[in-house]
Amino acid sequence: MRTLVVGSGFEGIYTAYLLATERGADVELIDPCTKFGGIMAGVRHRGVALDLGCQVFDNFDAGITQTLQALCRGKWKGLTLAYGSRIHGRTSKEMAIPDLSSAPPEVVERMLEEVLARAVPAPAGLSLKAHCETRWGPTAARLLEPACLKVFGMPSTQLDALSRIYVGLGRIRLADSERSMLLRSLNTELDERLAIPRKDGPGFYPEAWAHLPATNLLPVPESFVGFCDEARLALEEVGVRVTMQTELVGMEPGVPARVTLRTSRTGQIRKDTFDAVAWTLRFPSLEPLLLGEDTLSRHLAPMGMHLIYHFTKESNLGELEYFQNYDPDVSLFRWSAMGRYTGQSTAEGLSFCCTEIPDHGALGTDADRAETVWSEVRQLGLAEGRHDGRPHYVHAPRCLVRYLPGFSAAADQVMRRLDVEFPALIYNEPHIFGRVAAARYIRQRALARL
Repeated sequence: MRTLVVGSGFEGIYTAYLLATERGADVELIDPCTKFGGIMAGVRHRGVALDLGCQVFDNFDAGITQTLQALCRGKWKGLTLAYGSRIHGRTSKEMAIPDLSSAPPEVVERMLEEVLARAVPAPAGLSLKAHCETRWGPTAARLLEPACLKVFGMPSTQLDALSRIYVGLGRIRLADSERSMLLRSLNTELDERLAIPRKDGPGFYPEAWAHLPATNLLPVPESFVGFCDEARLALEEVGVRVTMQTELVGMEPGVPARVTLRTSRTGQIRKDTFDAVAWTLRFPSLEPLLLGEDTLSRHLAPMGMHLIYHFTKESNLGELEYFQNYDPDVSLFRWSAMGRYTGQSTAEGLSFCCTEIPDHGALGTDADRAETVWSEVRQLGLAEGRHDGRPHYVHAPRCLVRYLPGFSAAADQVMRRLDVEFPALIYNEPHIFGRVAAARYIRQRALARL
């Protein structure tokens, strides 16, 4: 079984390894970029590996965690991060998702009544505002609106419901753990809507927790920068051929898949035939490539993220290690104590942290951003004292996507055409977000297809 995997990010790595080890497939992995690993590649600076934002593997599937350990080639550790979040000026130190449980008691009661009245699957094709109202009720939707403005710079009425994947609007916390668990036991639909801190229930993923008693798995010693090196070696050890700077530029309908590949460095064209093609790059790129149309782009508004790394004493960092701020009163969106949880320090013995800021174009120069953000970090109690005055800046120009109204419906039409015209194609549907969740989904599709 000859299989082509397109993309060297986590989904591509995982899919290639799976097909080679569990199906004995003859696998070639290609990527148009020069660096292996996609967004995991990160950068090395001042003798440490800087991930592009907080990156850890979630441990909620024992099989996937075992595969991750193999891809790390033994260089990993279990990790339970100290999470936190802030919304409406209230800080929660248990979860990084929106926590509305500390709202006034009468508001909490109203939200619980509304969510119980809506304990049915939400219809497709909604705006993000309508999705939140359908999923949790109008009171919670109103309280979540600042989070949408914070991340996207536009109201939820102007966004497709799929945009929720970037704001953590899968499950939210509306009540204490005891009440939430009771409600979830009464209606299984609420299991996907009400969040409970992991400390109150590792039983959500009993097999994963039994295999690795930690919420996360982290590659060591250089986090995801090092993981890219180890994963490439692991792929080569099981016979996967990795070809960088090579892109898929054409594919004929039907089975087998007759493809056209191009080497970007030389422009050389290669024709080849595969039994299956697994596409793990961004889904919207498939439409112009294979169908010759571009209806999805009118429903997309990519945006960037500023990443600022501050170097400071380990003792200056607070108790939280991963924090999401949903309030628009400060620019900081995500923050992580990267040096602490990765166990790295500079030659001067300094730890470091990473702040992520949505690129709404209003923070001035890099130097202005660095000082503004450090003040916010201190204001939020995430760190204290001073940094060393040598921050590092990275701008990721298209790492977030604002899905505009109509995207979900248009994507459904594209997927129907792809499934009919290109039966040899395996791809990840756009509503599946998160590297482990995406890996689980594409594994199911690949095994079903092959």
